[in-house]
Amino acid sequence: MKYILTILLLLTSVVAADEFVGKTFVGKLEHGESFSKHTTKFFKRDGKIVGEYKLKTPDTTGTLEYVRTVDDKEIFLWKDDFGFGFLEIKFDVGTGEMKGIWYNNRISDGKHPWNGFEVEK
Repeated sequence: MKYILTILLLLTSVVAADEFVGKTFVGKLEHGESFSKHTTKFFKRDGKIVGEYKLKTPDTTGTLEYVRTVDDKEIFLWKDDFGFGFLEIKFDVGTGEMKGIWYNNRISDGKHPWNGFEVEK
């Protein structure tokens, strides 16, 4: 029974995150002492939910890898030239908004906003 529940929880997590596969979001995230514009895209590669992002200042690109869903938040591992950490996102299907909080591997550095809106195709 324990294994069946675990499998069901994993399947539910993938379905929730799947809603944003193929979508692109633009917005701002806090980086250092200021905010940077970003473009963040979600897609599937080899059956896994992944993403890419580009920051305007500093000019940086990075990757996202889906980890799991906790409550109503999708958790991704981010990696770029500055390091790595986690991004927790709440997606709103109705408004096309993503509200996120990111933090790095040094949790003492605090948590920072990473927000955006879906770009219409």
